[in-house]
Amino acid sequence: MTTSTARYHGLDALRGIAMVLGIALHAALPYIPGMPSAIWPSDNSSSYPIKIVFEFIHMWRMPVFFILAGFFANLIITRKSWMFWCNNRALRVGLPIAVFFPVMGLTLPWIWKYGRTGEFYFFYSNTGQPFHL
Repeated sequence: MTTSTARYHGLDALRGIAMVLGIALHAALPYIPGMPSAIWPSDNSSSYPIKIVFEFIHMWRMPVFFILAGFFANLIITRKSWMFWCNNRALRVGLPIAVFFPVMGLTLPWIWKYGRTGEFYFFYSNTGQPFHL
């Protein structure tokens, strides 16, 4: 095993820039012409320049994340081991999912109902919620 601990600051910066552009990407959604208003609240003043910027960011942002994730995963596996990588993923991804899945599962129906009707109740009900069978 190698013990080199060089840090790739440029790649960290690239990941940070892509994350910040994700905020701009999602903030632009209400202003894009033809965006379904059932999912996002929309503004009547649609903007084609905003759509062009949205499409440009959307075209490369997620592929950059996947490439960086593969590079950094390979870096961890090369420097440490597969077991270290698996434990790292379990702690950094699995633990938050295990903690917040029940919380989000209980609160999202309230949020969806409030978004659709403007009514907010402190009891749980699936009636009228999206994806309810």
